[in-house]
Amino acid sequence: MPAEARDQTVSDVIAAQVRLRRRRADLTRDQLAEACARHGAPELTFGAITNIETGRPDPETGRRRRHVTVDELIVLAQALNVAPLDLIYPGDHQAAAWFTGLRGQTESTDVDQLAAALASAARTEATARAHDQCKPPTETPDVQQ
Repeated sequence: MPAEARDQTVSDVIAAQVRLRRRRADLTRDQLAEACARHGAPELTFGAITNIETGRPDPETGRRRRHVTVDELIVLAQALNVAPLDLIYPGDHQAAAWFTGLRGQTESTDVDQLAAALASAARTEATARAHDQCKPPTETPDVQQ
C-alpha cells in the first residue's frame, strides 16, 4: 500500500468527498454553511468548512489538524443530500457492507449483492425522506367563507 494511502485518515476521505460533492452540487462554501445552519449546525461556517476541506495541515508534518466529528459528518451529509456512509466509504461497497453490518448478515461475499442491498436501503431511506417532506400540514387553517 502506498505511504500516502496509509497516512490518509477518515477525516481526509470525508473532507475530499465534501469538497467533491459540494462542487458537483455547484455550491459555494457559504451556501453549504447556510445549508448546515438550516440543519441545526450554525457553527459550520464558511471558515469551518474551509478548515474541514483543507484539514488545516501542520506546516511541519503536513498532517491534518482539523478532523471531522461525527456530528459534523451527519449535518454535512444532510446538507449535501447524501448518506453519511457515502462520505466515509465512497464507492467502496465491501467497506460499506462491513460498516453497516451487512457482511455479517449474509453467507455471500458477492460485492454486487451487498451493493444492491446497500442501494436498496438507500432508496428506501430516500423515499421515506421524500414522503416526509411531502406530507400535508397536520392542521389546516380555518377558512371563513
